[in-house]
Amino acid sequence: MIYKMKEANGPTSVWHGKFIYLWVASTFSSISISTYVTVEQWYVINYLHVKSSLGIILIATTLPRV
Repeated sequence: MIYKMKEANGPTSVWHGKFIYLWVASTFSSISISTYVTVEQWYVINYLHVKSSLGIILIATTLPRV
């Protein structure tokens, strides 16, 4: 496990600091973006019936994330 030295109290784990909050937020963010893209594909194909435009719609969705 990775340890970070504190000044006088000895080593503490990285998992007990603020890093764990960043890691959890990043995990939930990745899951939510993947879920959104999957639902968007399903909506475009099943409800809008425009399979031929799916690629353009996905490019328009993911391009701002780059």
